[in-house]
Amino acid sequence: IVSNESADIMRMLNNVGSFKEGEAVDLVPSELEAEIDAMNQWIYEDINNGVYKCGFSTTQQAYDRAQAGLNGALDKVEKLLGERRFLLGDEITEAD
Repeated sequence: IVSNESADIMRMLNNVGSFKEGEAVDLVPSELEAEIDAMNQWIYEDINNGVYKCGFSTTQQAYDRAQAGLNGALDKVEKLLGERRFLLGDEITEAD
């Protein structure tokens, strides 16, 4: 596996199959693929990039705006995980 994109690596590993005999984990079940992609997109935009937006802000106003967006996204994740074990339900997925 050669990639610098963690989501691509996860998808590649997901297609390898079972790592332990008798155990198979599907990190991208077909019925959740659209939800996983949507979750990954907003996490990337609002959390991952949100941290960079805060760190590279050149004005207090830009920082405050970036911090508000980042805190809102973190609050959303906290709410989801307060209601269920993993981001999209009871089973771990690529989004986690």
